[in-house]
Amino acid sequence: MAAESRSEQSFGRTGLYYEWEGPFALVQQGYAVIAPDYAGQGSDIPMGFMYESGALHALDVSFALQAVRSRLQDRITHEWVVVGHSEGGMTAWRVNEREKRNATGGFLGAVSGAPALRPLSLIPQSWRLAGDGPVHDVVSIFVLQSISRLFPSVKVENYVSDIVASRIPIAQQGCLGTGSTIYGNLTLPQLYKNTSWINHPDVIEWQKSYNGAGTHELAAPMLVLQGTADELVYANLTEWDFDQTCSTFPSSVMQLYIYPDLNHDYAFIAGQAQYLPWIRDRFENVSLSAACNKTTVTLSGPV
Repeated sequence: MAAESRSEQSFGRTGLYYEWEGPFALVQQGYAVIAPDYAGQGSDIPMGFMYESGALHALDVSFALQAVRSRLQDRITHEWVVVGHSEGGMTAWRVNEREKRNATGGFLGAVSGAPALRPLSLIPQSWRLAGDGPVHDVVSIFVLQSISRLFPSVKVENYVSDIVASRIPIAQQGCLGTGSTIYGNLTLPQLYKNTSWINHPDVIEWQKSYNGAGTHELAAPMLVLQGTADELVYANLTEWDFDQTCSTFPSSVMQLYIYPDLNHDYAFIAGQAQYLPWIRDRFENVSLSAACNKTTVTLSGPV
């Protein structure tokens, strides 16, 4: 969940965000679900919510697991998997990378749905696809705001349009859906008076250091889910990252499921048919061969 305000964090809502798309499906299978907020979310620290900062999100996952282990001890298994979608899909991928370098122990694998791995590739692609029409973009505004709090050289007011500047105080009171409503009908010139921030050296450094972008070795098997009609995370970019990891580290154990004509959310919902059995197999120690496989899921099943 992406949100700027304290009232819109997951702990501040009367209902559980994502419900059956995420935690409910896992709980129904009998799993204990640990769901930490993203780095900075719900806090009053100067950096605020550090949107898309995957390296930090992965660290929070590790800390959350250690905290729960210290409290519940043998009431939960030592073994665990990580599951995420969108920013969470990126986080799950980063967790798998981090566990290779700094193991928390007991890690069995990751499920990464629509992973938003490289914002500096995703954002320009959304701009190109929009052409002269509405960009349907809130992500880039959130990313720019987050980076500006970490790097003083990147100033929001130097780049956003007067329209966006006037709407930011309203957008900050809500979450991703609020921002989508406020910014979604704007064209690129209505969003930005200057898009050069996407190439700013400190923005590029942010993607490397905070987001954690790059091809890194994985600690455990990875299941990736991606819809071809995803309007936020593009299938060509997910497939590129999958291929890069596999070619750089041939011993990787990765499976990519592709869902034709399904969008950002529906592909992850449909993917329950694949990822829930996959998770069960990890806990039951079903072995996997070192390989990278891609499967297209049709109405009749995987082909």
